[in-house]
Amino acid sequence: MYIKNFNSIYLQPPPIFIGGFFDNLVELTKDKKMNCYEHTFITKQDLGEGQNSKALSKYQEIIKKNSGKIIKTEEWGLRGFANQIKKNKKGFYFHIKFEGDGSAVKELEKAHNIDDMIIRSLTVKVKKHDLENNFFEKKDI
Repeated sequence: MYIKNFNSIYLQPPPIFIGGFFDNLVELTKDKKMNCYEHTFITKQDLGEGQNSKALSKYQEIIKKNSGKIIKTEEWGLRGFANQIKKNKKGFYFHIKFEGDGSAVKELEKAHNIDDMIIRSLTVKVKKHDLENNFFEKKDI
């Protein structure tokens, strides 16, 4: 079969069956393996120790409420930026390694968009957590 223009091809979605066999399939797929994520966020430099720990616990609770499992939490401390971000030259870095699904990531992004304490955030999906190396630990000179 020769197709001259691919824009004329329309794919039909699969039919939706209500009841019967497909209800059992949904129950079987609920126990699927969770995805691995690494979430890093930066808070403003002028926040106190109590406010930083409060922000960290707030986002840990969001992950737990959305059926996520926190593997490891790292506080990287106050670090300088290469360029100013929202009139800030420094910020406190926090890094959370967790397992969960897409709903936890969506809720984290929603919360970060609303929160004024947060300068930047990034969530990355990884294949496997590296729990042995701590790349930002303080070294004695």
